[in-house]
Amino acid sequence: MPHLPAWINPLQCPEVDLAPPGSATPAAERLLDYLFAPEADRSPQAFVRRYREIAAVPGSLFVAPQEQTILEKLVWPLRHAKGSYALANYLGCIALCGMVGEMVAILLWDISKVALQGHPMSEAEQRAVFGSAFERLRQERRTDVLHTLKLIDDGILQAFDSLRGIRRKYLHFLSQPHAQLPPDARQAYEDALKLVSFILGQTVVDGAVALRPELMNYLTEKGIVTPDDPGHGA
Repeated sequence: MPHLPAWINPLQCPEVDLAPPGSATPAAERLLDYLFAPEADRSPQAFVRRYREIAAVPGSLFVAPQEQTILEKLVWPLRHAKGSYALANYLGCIALCGMVGEMVAILLWDISKVALQGHPMSEAEQRAVFGSAFERLRQERRTDVLHTLKLIDDGILQAFDSLRGIRRKYLHFLSQPHAQLPPDARQAYEDALKLVSFILGQTVVDGAVALRPELMNYLTEKGIVTPDDPGHGA
């Protein structure tokens, strides 16, 4: 009779699914164990080791404006990507970083207010020029547009391209092996971190945190920055 190795109930969290009604909430470490990649080292020591690996990539994000779209689309996904790496969920890290890259491209377009005949391009004008509204373009096309308009330089374009390439090979091709998955996940995180730092433009001026002027205008329009702050510092 054929023998087939198998995982039984691979999607199940036994401490929750098999607990009788009215049972006590499982211990936090048992719930955390469910979140780890099943075939990885699931010890707290391994979590800390992997966290330190991903935290060691070049770049930093020392401030983030408390604006809902930026937090939900850029900052928290990047944080979740970092946590996914620590849990050995490398594919999750790459997928989240890829999302962040797309959101950075769209936000940069939105805050740049690219003009056509003296006014920001409408969606109808974007469709006429690009064949689609900018947000609905493929990511490669978006970054080409941004680069052609000199909204990004060669270094930022390379980060976009690197991140897109990593995401594409792991999330689109069944034949892609996973031998290089951890270092590729770290590279994807490094690229995404670079892009978020770029769009925020975080600097320190006279002891105050300053962000990219176009972003400050966007935050002012959203009511996050009050107009009586001429230095646009935080």
